[in-house]
Amino acid sequence: MKDTVIRASRLLDYIAAVAMIGLLLVVCANVASRAIFDRPIAGALESSMLLMPVIIFSGMSWVFLKVGHFEMTSLVDAIGGTLKSVSKILQLSLGFIVFFMLSVESADLFSRSMERSEFVAGPVNIPVYYSRFFICAGSIVTTAVFIFVLLPDWIRSIQQKHKHGEAE
Repeated sequence: MKDTVIRASRLLDYIAAVAMIGLLLVVCANVASRAIFDRPIAGALESSMLLMPVIIFSGMSWVFLKVGHFEMTSLVDAIGGTLKSVSKILQLSLGFIVFFMLSVESADLFSRSMERSEFVAGPVNIPVYYSRFFICAGSIVTTAVFIFVLLPDWIRSIQQKHKHGEAE
């Protein structure tokens, strides 16, 4: 299961990278259009709005997987020992709870968006559901990263330290 979660996370990260390149191209083309033709590209603003959640939520699980997020390490490192272990359990538990709740709510939002065939209001009717799909998918994969990768890896590291007589 761990390998499947890692592959899903990597796939979403590639999607985030492609979406970021797409956003860059849309914004640059829109700026050029405004400068050259004195008119924006129809749907450029709406496309940009819908690409942002794709970038953020698709890349989120990979960030947690690679521990690329910010931590309050100076405070946590200062406490040491059992309190540090309790702090780590609390971090993992809260991360799981937050992303699990986000997964449930975003799945509901995505399904309602599909039922209503929602579009972004603007000069071009762009469907909202694909953006909401990536919010949902990113949240679900991030929750799976917490359950199947981060928590077991942390438990293994604690077991190894205790096996060697070290206290965290």
